[in-house]
Amino acid sequence: MNTIALPIAFAATNCTFVATAPNGTEQYWSADVKAVRRGLFVKIFSGILFVETPGEMAFLAGIESADGVDRHIKSEAAAKQLEFITFLREENKRNDNVLGLAVGLFQREEYEAEGKATAAYMAARSLTHTFGVGYTDSAGQYNLIGIVPGDDSGFDGTRYVPFEQLGE
Repeated sequence: MNTIALPIAFAATNCTFVATAPNGTEQYWSADVKAVRRGLFVKIFSGILFVETPGEMAFLAGIESADGVDRHIKSEAAAKQLEFITFLREENKRNDNVLGLAVGLFQREEYEAEGKATAAYMAARSLTHTFGVGYTDSAGQYNLIGIVPGDDSGFDGTRYVPFEQLGE
């Protein structure tokens, strides 16, 4: 079995405002997200939901809960979100398997796919504020963290390939 996997890359497009949350502050946005792992797959996920607090925070809807389910949206949409979040978490596991014992030497490996997908959305929307990810650490604890895009975080929205060009 070939365990070598090139890094996963993401791009987002068709960002569309969907609705304001009942709290009157958060907004739901939809985007199409492309995931590419050269030599393995090119996948397009349509209508993925992101939650924004304008100018403050953005995150993938459902990532705020350990089970990946956003309980504020209809069950059909929540199931679609869960499918995408599950895909992201499986890709993180693929990365872990490739790194083997060296996985503990790298930061952000526990949430790299979630971070890259959200950063691609941020780039498509030209947003530069903090974005959130959720992940289970090696101790089994679910963590929510905010990431400030930039060189220090490893997620820089200005370096993402446009949706149409990713995978060519």
